[in-house]
Amino acid sequence: MSIRILLSCIGLALLPQSALAQITVDLDAEGRPAAEKERDATSKPMEVLEWMGVEEGDAILDIQSGGGYHMWIFSDAVGPEGKVYSQSSFRPESLQARIASGATPEANVTYVSDIAEVPDASLDLAFTDRNYHDVNPGEVPAWLETLKAKLEPGGLFVVIDAEAAEGRDLESHRIASDVIVSEVTAAGFELVEESDMLANPADDHVGPKWDQRDSLDRSMIKFQKPADEHGGHR
Repeated sequence: MSIRILLSCIGLALLPQSALAQITVDLDAEGRPAAEKERDATSKPMEVLEWMGVEEGDAILDIQSGGGYHMWIFSDAVGPEGKVYSQSSFRPESLQARIASGATPEANVTYVSDIAEVPDASLDLAFTDRNYHDVNPGEVPAWLETLKAKLEPGGLFVVIDAEAAEGRDLESHRIASDVIVSEVTAAGFELVEESDMLANPADDHVGPKWDQRDSLDRSMIKFQKPADEHGGHR
């Protein structure tokens, strides 16, 4: 029998009514791949969702979705009233096939080949896991400007990536968290919070370690598009 894992907001009395919604994700769903269930132990999806503040009805962009690990979770979390845009430039045909097959919790996922295809000011959250380091440094400002246009005022941009000893280490597929912060804030985003939830002090920050990629020392950084003049923070 499937196990429903429930997230509830902390400090309910202090939160606005819109933040009181609870989200559920059936991580033990019968149709969910076994490899993704195994990954949950080190990727901590429910804790990450809570930290990001994902709510039912949210619109989310999953940048470089890969096989769709986060896409599947987001689909269940935001529910039938929500929307998930899933993008990938690496073997996109497998991701498209997964979406087309209906193998997502809700019929709320749309594949996009490029973030430019997402409607402007439509997203509550843009998210990328271990892919920010691959953005060409010379293209970062324009890429972030495009991304920011897709977020509604007050929308969030969350980056998870493998920590490097310093700089952008393309050979090891890593990037130092201070580089991410510097680049993203230079594009006009506000730094909200960093988390050590996925930290691993035993990682030596050298090499991609593909066989250990789900347990590397990972930074988690939350940014926000500035609210408009009328406010609008989530």
